Amino acid sequence: MSNFAQTNLFSPLEIVDVEWGSDPQGVTVGSMGLKICFESLIKISQILVNNGLENKNEIISKHWINVSTTNGIPTNLSYGDYGFGW
Repeated sequence: MSNFAQTNLFSPLEIVDVEWGSDPQGVTVGSMGLKICFESLIKISQILVNNGLENKNEIISKHWINVSTTNGIPTNLSYGDYGFGW
């Protein structure tokens, strides 16, 4: 699993039920394959709603949340413009 995600997201939120697929070289497949329980998903969702904060500790920067949830590249697809895949 991604060491970055483990250190900076899962551990601070006490999420321990993580399963995340990797390629044959052991590199985490970041775009898919993350398996966590519903309660863990709620923890991550709550951080996003709280602008990256958990008990006044910044887990995710507010700037990154804003950038990642803004449309980036216009498309002609029915689901809208491309951003960070939200």
